[in-house]
Amino acid sequence: MAVTQGHFLGLALYGTALWGSGAFAISLIPKTISDKRIGLPVIYAAIIPASAAMVAVIPKLVPGVGVLKGTAIAAAVAGLLDGFALAWAPKLYGQGDRGNIGAWLLWTYGWCFASAAMLA
Repeated sequence: MAVTQGHFLGLALYGTALWGSGAFAISLIPKTISDKRIGLPVIYAAIIPASAAMVAVIPKLVPGVGVLKGTAIAAAVAGLLDGFALAWAPKLYGQGDRGNIGAWLLWTYGWCFASAAMLA
């Protein structure tokens, strides 16, 4: 099925909401928790089921579009916003190391696409 303007708008809004809630969540993570030896593995592990849940909503949000197309659109919007914010508003993500934040974002997008492929 082709993606209509309405589908695209809904997915773009969903991607924006995911980006906003994700950026807010990242800003709340204390620097001590994002330590590579202690908290970072926990944060990485937690994103696996969270990614699956974020992707599982897409077929319900826009029936007929397909989970892969839907994930691609929502993730593209969120990724563009992440790229912009990391470059021009890094404080939005708190005081953590931007390298760690960028790596965690890539991990998240990877799991979102892997979840979408498993659900397709």
